[in-house]
Amino acid sequence: MKWLLPLLLVLSQKCYAQIEIPDVGDGWKGRTLLALDRIHKYDSSKYHTLLSVCNKIEFWTGSFATTDKQSILIPTTELKAGIVNDLAAILIHESMHLYLKKIGIHPSITEEEKLCYEYELDFLQKVPGIEPWLLNNCKQQIVTYSYGLYK
Repeated sequence: MKWLLPLLLVLSQKCYAQIEIPDVGDGWKGRTLLALDRIHKYDSSKYHTLLSVCNKIEFWTGSFATTDKQSILIPTTELKAGIVNDLAAILIHESMHLYLKKIGIHPSITEEEKLCYEYELDFLQKVPGIEPWLLNNCKQQIVTYSYGLYK
């Protein structure tokens, strides 16, 4: 019975054991964990999809978020800005790219981006007090990709 309390304490903790996040930068790991908490709180289905496709979240000096194998790469500029809802949106968007790869669906680049922005918008609309510019950007990207303005 002595082992029951420690076991319950461990099991009750939120765990991101499936996703490796480097502890670099000025609070970047903490902000990323806050974004993961936000995803879990407002859309557990998308959170579980993220966990199923992503093994590592990395930070890079590129100007856009992207994926590599089972990793999501977040630009350091986004981390420096520190907007948790923006980080959550990036994770959601990029997790859809990883999901499509995992299930073997290969739409055109424009169709894939449109799907990812629609998935992201669905998440953002569930977050109370979401920044309007995040919603507007998502909606604008959906329109842009719908009309094939990016090829």
